[in-house]
Amino acid sequence: MSARKKIDQKIIAQYHQSLLDWFYCNKRQFPWRETSDPFHIIIAEILLRMTGVSHTVPIYEYLISKYPTPKEMASASLTDLESIIQPLGLHNRAKILIKLSRVIQEEYGGVVPSNIQQLQKLPGVGQYIANAVICFCFGVDKPLVDGGIGRVIRRVFGLRGTKSAYLDRKLWAFAEKIIPLEKAGEYNLALIDLDAFVCKPRNPICSSCPLANLCAFRFKEQKKRRSQNLDN
Repeated sequence: MSARKKIDQKIIAQYHQSLLDWFYCNKRQFPWRETSDPFHIIIAEILLRMTGVSHTVPIYEYLISKYPTPKEMASASLTDLESIIQPLGLHNRAKILIKLSRVIQEEYGGVVPSNIQQLQKLPGVGQYIANAVICFCFGVDKPLVDGGIGRVIRRVFGLRGTKSAYLDRKLWAFAEKIIPLEKAGEYNLALIDLDAFVCKPRNPICSSCPLANLCAFRFKEQKKRRSQNLDN
């Protein structure tokens, strides 16, 4: 399927409903999901890069308690920040957080901008984090695309792609087209959790997937197994 092809709205509606129904029963609880503070959301997303969620929670909670605003983090000691973040690896995140906080403080009066173009220009903030901020904090219907979410969408809709999901502009465009109005925040979290619980890179648990009846990947795998059984 190409992102340019006409999208069957009945299928999309079923996709949204099945995914959200599953999410309401299986959603995970994290401290950054309980806030609408855009600065805290940015901190969480920067800490979560290439890092396990369980390791991130205590460090996130400590950071926002010690440096709850851009003003306070802008004046933080780099050595202190590095020592806090050290268990997560990727030590350059401390420098990014200080630089980010100073830009917000000096250029925006300590207030995280709600304009997506301005957000994307902030240190350490790309399209994913910018979309997360305006979606979760400002209620704008915007998609998120990373490796896990991209895998789910590609599998369900049979999309082809050789680029990393984050860099695939066609995938971003498709994700934009299928975002549910007024429920984008829950929908994006549902995709994140489905990737974590079910639609894993290897050995996805298709039998537990709420999208199994819609999934092009599952149909393809079933067809492959039937063909192998006939050959045997």
